[in-house]
Amino acid sequence: MLLPNPMAIASSTLPPTIHCANTRCQAPHTGAADAGADVVCQHCGTPLLRRYLWVVGNSRWTDSVGQLIQGRYWVVGDRILLDTQPGMLPVVPEVSATLPEAFEPYLHLFHYGSSVPKVYGLIDLADLNTFLLEDAPIQEILGGGSTSTGGSSPSHADLMPGIEQAWTAASPQRQLSWLWQIARIWGPLLREGVAQTLLEPELLRVMVVWCGF
Repeated sequence: MLLPNPMAIASSTLPPTIHCANTRCQAPHTGAADAGADVVCQHCGTPLLRRYLWVVGNSRWTDSVGQLIQGRYWVVGDRILLDTQPGMLPVVPEVSATLPEAFEPYLHLFHYGSSVPKVYGLIDLADLNTFLLEDAPIQEILGGGSTSTGGSSPSHADLMPGIEQAWTAASPQRQLSWLWQIARIWGPLLREGVAQTLLEPELLRVMVVWCGF
């Protein structure tokens, strides 16, 4: 795992405070990730947005769960972050030349919706730019019951199951839908030189087909 800058990370056992996504409001909502929490802002009525992001790379983040990075991104799982300020623009490269070549396919395939994740922004860890993806194959799992302090247990997020894991339990119609989605993006990925990712089952996540490269 990349060692974060100690000035940019804070640890807490308290639930994260999610701010309203309405840029004219941005009211804080403590415990908005808890099961049964408010789903709309109590100040302006805007639906509260829980945007989960996927950290690019092979680093392990399991030891960082419960930490707030750069005052904004709450670590909820291994390489899975919750944006606690969804109404604020993310940090993005100042010029296109700073974007690694490996990320160009994500930009070219932007219009393929949830089948391909999108570059969201970056965070600076240990003086290295770490990129974040949105529309990644992340599903929210709501907590149930109560915590030891009497509050509701928080929701958490995890990767969607791999296609191999889900295949045998899926209906023929669902299996056909997955195959159709793979066929739909095969040509575009081939033109970008990343079609081989569709042959790696661990990179295909369902309910929707997702690919990573």
